[in-house]
Amino acid sequence: MTAICLSWTANAQEVQKIVPNPTLAEGIVYRLPATVVRVEVTATCTITHAGRYASYAEKLLAIKDVPTEDQVVWNIDKIALSVFGIADTTRSFTIVPGKEQPAVWLTHDNILLSINREPGYAQTDAPEPVSSEFSETSQTATPIMTEEMLKAGSVARQAEAAAAQIFRIRESRMAVLTGEADNRPTDGQGLQLVLSQLQQQEDAYTALFKGESTVKTIKRIFQFQPTQANSKGEPVFRFSKRFGLVDADDLSGMPYYLTVDLLEDNRATPVVEGKREKGVVYLLPGKARLAVCHNSKTLTEGVFQMGQFGREIQLPNNYFVGKRAGSATFDPITGSIKTYEQ
Repeated sequence: MTAICLSWTANAQEVQKIVPNPTLAEGIVYRLPATVVRVEVTATCTITHAGRYASYAEKLLAIKDVPTEDQVVWNIDKIALSVFGIADTTRSFTIVPGKEQPAVWLTHDNILLSINREPGYAQTDAPEPVSSEFSETSQTATPIMTEEMLKAGSVARQAEAAAAQIFRIRESRMAVLTGEADNRPTDGQGLQLVLSQLQQQEDAYTALFKGESTVKTIKRIFQFQPTQANSKGEPVFRFSKRFGLVDADDLSGMPYYLTVDLLEDNRATPVVEGKREKGVVYLLPGKARLAVCHNSKTLTEGVFQMGQFGREIQLPNNYFVGKRAGSATFDPITGSIKTYEQ
């Protein structure tokens, strides 16, 4: 598969209306779309900082397998496929001038949207920014250093003091639950608040042994315009447990391939060159199965219509002028005709 990598940013397409105008001596120029694949990958990065007393976790608290050094681990959570349209510069056409001209709606880059009627929408499937989006959640331990811990003469003694504090907190929680604690709250809300505070204190001291983590979720978008298909495909991105999502040419990650299995190729009989300006041209799009694969395993797939694998079809210009002028809407992603009314 040969692909063109796209890295611009865009918002939803703006619509422009071109009304009949005698000054349009050259006619109305429009373009048909090429369909671009959008691969949205969501990944999670877990950054773990080893606890100060990690080496004493099993001995003092019977907690096994705690990290003894800082770690960064990435995982892919979700891969989603979608498509949007861009103007195909090789498929430009002109609605030739005559006694009458129809009203035409185009996107900002001149993709044909509709004739003689409002399209009702802009192209909402335009690409989002390619740059990553971040959202972070963290669990931060802020334990109170007890007098015993401050006076401890060694790390081992500090660990023992911290463990003793954990056991005291657990005893206090048990006393609250069994009703043996002095000044135990009498209402449910107050009881819940006390228990929550005790849990927070225990978690803070336990983090000195187990460590603490920050979780970061990243969404990154990769975009490709397929021009032909084969069975293998090309890397759409790479992924590393250590570095996360990286570009397709970054060998620090393992490749994730985009394959295009062309189910319907309608390019065989395009409009004859000499008739290109005698009617309104739209597309009978092709159809392809898109899949993202890794290690011979398909992770996600979908079937989509694609304009660049489509055949050009004409509607005569006289369908849109005169007393019985019709109207039509077109798909800005695939170039197909959506509606025609007379």
